[in-house]
Amino acid sequence: MRDLLFFNTGCEAARGIRRVLVPFRLLLRRLLLPFFERLVEILQGFDLDLKQVAERQGKLETLCRDSEVQANSLHQDFAALAKRQSDLEAFQLDYDALVRRLAALEDHIDILYRQGRGIVAANDAQPPMQFYHPEAGAPQI
Repeated sequence: MRDLLFFNTGCEAARGIRRVLVPFRLLLRRLLLPFFERLVEILQGFDLDLKQVAERQGKLETLCRDSEVQANSLHQDFAALAKRQSDLEAFQLDYDALVRRLAALEDHIDILYRQGRGIVAANDAQPPMQFYHPEAGAPQI
C-alpha cells in the first residue's frame, strides 16, 4: 500500500541503541497496522464521496444554468404572446368599427336610393343611430 510506506522508515539496519528500538517499532507497526488500514479505507471512502459530491455539484450547476436559460426563453415567449394578444384585440376593435361604419354607410345609401326613387317614409328621413365602442371614443361626424 502506498499510504503505509512511512511504516518502513527506521526499520533498516541501525547501530547502537537504535538496534533496541527496531523490534519495538516492528511490534508496534504490526499492532497498529489494522487500525491504519481501516483508516485508509475510511479516508478513501470519503475521497470517493467527495468526488461524487463534486460530480453532482457540477451536474446541478449545469441543470441550474439550463433552467435559467429555459426560464428566460419562456419569459420572452410569454412577452411575445402578450404583445400578439394585444395586437389581435386592437385588430378586433378595428374590425368592429369598420363593420359598424359599413352598416351605417349601407343605411345611408339605402335612404339616398329611396329618396331618389321617391319612396321615402317618415322614419327613414333621419340617418340611423351610430353606435361606438367605449374604448374607441365617439364617432367623428
